[in-house]
Amino acid sequence: MTHTFTSKRDTAIGKVKLTWKHEDSRSGDYAEEHPQHFFGSSVATWIADTDFSRIYDALVREGYMFTMWLVKQDVDAPYGIRAYAPDVPEEDLEYLGTWYPDDAFPEKFK
Repeated sequence: MTHTFTSKRDTAIGKVKLTWKHEDSRSGDYAEEHPQHFFGSSVATWIADTDFSRIYDALVREGYMFTMWLVKQDVDAPYGIRAYAPDVPEEDLEYLGTWYPDDAFPEKFK
């Protein structure tokens, strides 16, 4: 399965097209035995879901800078949050990036 998300933004440096792609080439059986999910967090909230776009859209609407992670555990797995990131073993965590929604930029930079 491939997760692809593209975002077009007007930023301080001009128009930018950002594309993020994550290739999940795991077989169906392997994926069932080794679940994973996405985790997004900002200064205001955090969201865990198997749908990257659902998290991204919700955090953009908030208007704060946010960070996304791939957590190689079931979405219902119990874990803590430390410094806005999932508190899981390093081998179960992959940093995907930090996004700056348009509303997060001061007006003078638009």
